Amino acid sequence: MVVVVLGHRLVGQTVHPELRARIEMGITAFRETASQHIVFSGGQSNPSVPAAECEVMADYAKSEGVDPTRIHTDPHALDTVGNGFFTRRVVNNIDTISTVTVVTSCYHCPRAAVVFRHCYADEYELNTDYCCKFGDNREEKSKLMATREFFEGVGPGDMCEIATRLRHIHDKYDSLPDR
Repeated sequence: MVVVVLGHRLVGQTVHPELRARIEMGITAFRETASQHIVFSGGQSNPSVPAAECEVMADYAKSEGVDPTRIHTDPHALDTVGNGFFTRRVVNNIDTISTVTVVTSCYHCPRAAVVFRHCYADEYELNTDYCCKFGDNREEKSKLMATREFFEGVGPGDMCEIATRLRHIHDKYDSLPDR
């Protein structure tokens, strides 16, 4: 079992309240589910902050007593689709994982669930029971619709097609290497 905690755009070098809530819920899920690993996902999504979300998150978790040998990071994701795509690569390299618990803000769970179901398919059991109640996002409905459009016609778990779409359709990943 692994817990995947989704980042949130940094506004400075330190953890802001919504990101803190996600990290703390991730640590709770990690401990309550007896997971062996926790993955923090998020790259440098704010060009004015010279840090990747995942590194700030991992540092916070270490300060809260999480064993550093159990922490993995994904510094490539710049949004929710990237979270699903890049953490799938991380999780594939961890032995004996069957369940992935995705942690984010509650308002964000429906969109994260769509992304993770497409990226992880039936190869992993997905759990989205751990979310932090932190405000809402008025743009979330339109973002969910755009996410569904992005995945339209893509078979679940088709990482090659998802990579192609990230490269050619998505505005944040045009420099994604061919692999």
